[in-house]
Amino acid sequence: MNIIKGSLALALIFLINVLLTSGLELTASTGGNGGSSSTNVVYGATVDDYANEHIALNPTDADLSNTFYGSGSLPYGSISKTAQSRGAKVTEYRRVTGIPGVTTWNYDWSTWSPSSTSAGTWLKFNVANAQYFTGGSYGSNLEGDYASTMASGSSPTGVGKSSVSNLYTETIAYTDHVFSKLSADYGKGADYIWFDASSSNKEGEKTYHWTDAYGTTSRPAVIYKPYVDSYGSKTYAGVYGRTTGAYGTSALFRTHVENKAKMYGHEGTYYSGGGDFGFKTTNYAQLKGSVLGKAYSSSLSLTPSTNVASYRTALLLDPFRAEYVIKNGYKDWGNDAFNALMNKGQAVTYYRDSAVTHSRVGTMDDYYISAIKGHMGPNAIEITDAAKSDRVVNGRELASMFTKNPQGLAIFAGCNSFNPKATSPIANAVKNKEWISGGYTYSVNSAGNSLYMSKFFNYLANGNTAMMASQRATQDVMYTYNNVLAVPIWTPSNHDFKLR
Repeated sequence: MNIIKGSLALALIFLINVLLTSGLELTASTGGNGGSSSTNVVYGATVDDYANEHIALNPTDADLSNTFYGSGSLPYGSISKTAQSRGAKVTEYRRVTGIPGVTTWNYDWSTWSPSSTSAGTWLKFNVANAQYFTGGSYGSNLEGDYASTMASGSSPTGVGKSSVSNLYTETIAYTDHVFSKLSADYGKGADYIWFDASSSNKEGEKTYHWTDAYGTTSRPAVIYKPYVDSYGSKTYAGVYGRTTGAYGTSALFRTHVENKAKMYGHEGTYYSGGGDFGFKTTNYAQLKGSVLGKAYSSSLSLTPSTNVASYRTALLLDPFRAEYVIKNGYKDWGNDAFNALMNKGQAVTYYRDSAVTHSRVGTMDDYYISAIKGHMGPNAIEITDAAKSDRVVNGRELASMFTKNPQGLAIFAGCNSFNPKATSPIANAVKNKEWISGGYTYSVNSAGNSLYMSKFFNYLANGNTAMMASQRATQDVMYTYNNVLAVPIWTPSNHDFKLR
């Protein structure tokens, strides 16, 4: 039997529509003190389901709350709060695609005002045995700041194996910043389970993070104790994500940061900076840890802490991507290498353009695999950091940096970096490597070099040794660019490298 119950307190505007096709639709709003709150709730009732709802409105503070529990499907609904005089606005939303008589859900949400010029909303949400669910919140202000968080779980049609326990999300928008956070005890889905966050501002700082896992009907993916948050303000955008354990056919930490910091190329000045972190596990191996991404107007940072082994870490530096890829259309080797290594189980950190700083080159040997591609000579590596006095890293500096990972792989993909015959200051800086490191003894073609690096890391990630990957990548370059040579010299030449 279909049961719908409801109650109302202090309503200013309250509208109920009973539709034969979609059940009950309810809209409520209230305003006062320069602000307003509103909600829209739809309940897709069937003969096997039930629902019980309570909505309360407070016209004095322009706030409202809504409590609802039931079974079956719960069509998209939202609750919003606006501080009209300052343009701060926040919204919570949720939706459930349920199975009649099987799926159950409940939620409680409310609007509130931390101050007279701000707006806040929160949502508490539980779903059991659904085909699909989503819940989250987002906010913005007149300054152009934005922040959001979201959870979503999906299972195949008719399969009720998507659930979330004690999801809580909250977003607050002030006149000068916006903050959003989301947490849960766990979430699961037979197709996937996602917990995502993003932030941005008008000045060009952007960040996003997701913790995702993918599963099957017989063994759904699950993420325990997920937490994500995001923050946007005029000079900063940031995201954070963590979990005590994510399990699935694959599970992923993925974080991106970018800004418009000034960089110098050989063909012009550009305003571009970016960074990415990715770590992926497969076959229900545990993914555990946290990632913090920060984007300021002049700097970027990624701070991952995961349960990855030391021999599964990689750093990729692409200081001239804006010029090579965006302007000239060369192969995007950094993005290609990032995905190839991440899909092979490496925890990969990647920086491009102005984010490739002098100090970041100095961290290359903190990673098992490291590579930098750009303008070089036998004595120094050129980078695109905005400070002209700090645009090169010389061989003497490199020698003091490369002391940590003798079994790792390092590549210096630039003109004459290993000239002559792997005895340049750059080559000597990494001569303590037990395994191999590589560079060029001639002025390499930039388009060919980009294609070589892309192909090399794809071959390496697909089971080839470094020597074999190099040979195959060299052949691809010669075929594509009519005998253009792009083959590095390796040192030492008698101890090959292969991903574990």
